[in-house]
Amino acid sequence: MRSTSPALGVLGLLIVAVIAAALYTTGGPLTARAERRDEVRHGDLNRLVDYVQCVADKEDGQPPETLSRSSDCWQDIRLNDPYSGEPYRYEKLSDVSFRVCATFETEQPERASPMPDDRFDPSSGCLYSQSYTRRLR
Repeated sequence: MRSTSPALGVLGLLIVAVIAAALYTTGGPLTARAERRDEVRHGDLNRLVDYVQCVADKEDGQPPETLSRSSDCWQDIRLNDPYSGEPYRYEKLSDVSFRVCATFETEQPERASPMPDDRFDPSSGCLYSQSYTRRLR
């Protein structure tokens, strides 16, 4: 019979500890998948902001009362979260401002928005924006 060296046992435990620490730090594959789904949701919110801007431009410059498809704007948008099936939330806040919101799976960082006046609030999962046409009048 062969006896195993204590150093080999310690090395094995060290390898297991390093793998466990790496999974704990990165969150592992499940966290990576959730982060990817959240990236899709954030992209959907940005496209919805563009869409609401288009609808407002076609109307009187005001954001619409509700979020629905319009034949006046060609953007390819999703009104529902592709993973949960829940509708994205939309709220007209004033004659110039609105927000679109999603439920995210992971804690959301502050994000830079494509438009300088857009603001993402990580605690609510909402992207706030304004109707640029109306604001410029």
